[in-house]
Amino acid sequence: MRRWMKKWQGVIIWVIAIAFVAGMIWWSVSINLRGTPRNVNYTLDQSLAYITKDGTALTDPTYWLMPWEVNDYYSNLLSSYRINSLDPLFEEPRLKALIADVFLQQKVILYYAEKNNIKPSKKEVEQEVKSIINTIKNDQNQLDQIKRRYGSLSVYEKDYLEPQIRVQLTVKKVQEAVGAVSEDEIKQYFEENKEELQNQYDRVDLEAISFDSSSTVQEFLTKANEMDFDEAASSMGLTVQPFSNATRGIFPEEIDTALFSATPGSIVGPFYFLDQWYVFRVKTSSVLTDFNAFENSDAYSEVKTKLEQEKFQKWLEEFMKEENVSYAFNVQVLEYWWRYLKNEEGLYEKLSDLLFQEDRLVEEASDELKSLFVLLSDTKIQDLTQRIAEMTQYEEALKNSQKPDEDLVKKYGELSLEEVARKKQELENEKNTVENRKRTVVNYLYSNYPSSTYVLEYAYQMNPNDINIRYNYYSNLYNQIKPYLSMGSYDPNQVLRTMLGLYTVANATDASTDMRLDSYYMLYDMSLALKDPTSAKFYLDEMKNLDPSFIDYESAYNQVESLLKELETEESTPSTATGE
Repeated sequence: MRRWMKKWQGVIIWVIAIAFVAGMIWWSVSINLRGTPRNVNYTLDQSLAYITKDGTALTDPTYWLMPWEVNDYYSNLLSSYRINSLDPLFEEPRLKALIADVFLQQKVILYYAEKNNIKPSKKEVEQEVKSIINTIKNDQNQLDQIKRRYGSLSVYEKDYLEPQIRVQLTVKKVQEAVGAVSEDEIKQYFEENKEELQNQYDRVDLEAISFDSSSTVQEFLTKANEMDFDEAASSMGLTVQPFSNATRGIFPEEIDTALFSATPGSIVGPFYFLDQWYVFRVKTSSVLTDFNAFENSDAYSEVKTKLEQEKFQKWLEEFMKEENVSYAFNVQVLEYWWRYLKNEEGLYEKLSDLLFQEDRLVEEASDELKSLFVLLSDTKIQDLTQRIAEMTQYEEALKNSQKPDEDLVKKYGELSLEEVARKKQELENEKNTVENRKRTVVNYLYSNYPSSTYVLEYAYQMNPNDINIRYNYYSNLYNQIKPYLSMGSYDPNQVLRTMLGLYTVANATDASTDMRLDSYYMLYDMSLALKDPTSAKFYLDEMKNLDPSFIDYESAYNQVESLLKELETEESTPSTATGE
């Protein structure tokens, strides 16, 4: 389930990245989001972050990032994907930091444009505005919304839409100027990365037939030369298995080479692998054989966009360095999460000093910083674990009078056995400190956010024997899985894991009666959704033994009986249809 959440988070972040590259992040042209009122004065202190030049804040509010900019875009992004909310501790601050980063980048673009007098013509702005206004006029619902929000269409056009279109076109012009990629650059990239691109983008649609003996293969090939592939298979009672959109690497190299060099319609094989003979027919083929094929494929535009983005980012970094332009933050949470996205070194140590006074957690600190500390602790523990293992390897080599691995010597220097032992002990002590501080933070978060999926997962990992945490953890998984059971779109392994976890709670001697009853009921409910009446009845019986008045058992048993009859009917239907 956590993988599912990460998938959605990845989708949203990818949308933002693509939107920025395409110059379409200027959401204010959308009726669903608010514009900035004119003649409203903001102060620098009200901003989330701002652009500095030579360490001094730029005085033009254009270069200030205001809270509503991030919050509005965040809300509408979730709304567009019909997501009510993300985890407030682990997902929301990360996504808002990414949105803030995009906005800060575009404000640097506007600074560059102003400095270099890059701006759209009056005619370009008017044409774009006219196109959008005509679209609005043809949508009565949208037109009514604008009139309610802005008073009139003309006010919206002049005070809100036109300024944003001017900004949008300015950004586009800068991007086209600094991020343009020539044909020669794309061609060079193709030649240098041809094999990688082929592995990523080459596709073939295949039909395959498997055989138990070589003699049957030869008989089929003879018939296939005389008649159609499908007809030959049908005449011998063979099953044709389709393989749509097959990529390189699915089959052994010999077969890959033959399939991806074959022309559509050709029969390829026979090949012997996995204890059977196989013959393939290539139906369609999309292979990046040369630059011309690449240029006419979907891969071309994706690679072009990627190169443009990389070139733009390189330009941005160089421009900011040359002009001594940087970002400053007024909000600590946003700053730390932004630095986390940038993989800043030493961030764990800085945050640890901020959150702990000796070994006491500073509870007054923002909870979003505490959740970030947990993520940074994971990385720190992983790094320390690796270094301890390397010290152990170094130590074993010295104990056996062997020369330590060259990479270890290069990394840690020439060490004596005593020095290695001392270094290893220091690392183990540091790891213990990190783990203890992580545990302190997780326990705090669990006491304040017991319904957070991320918090529950961390709490359960660190306290697997705590019956209350275990109950809350698996109850949370149940609530997430339940909507997908009836649709059939679920991970069987995750369902099994959840049911096993709930069963351990239902049978735990240290669990309260209420916990046990709730766990049995969730198991009963999942069994019904999975169309398993036998298990559902078993859980009902267990519930009734614990508390005969917990639910309306008569109704519950009736549901089980109805499911049994439904399944019996489904099983008997095929026999009735065939007259057996």
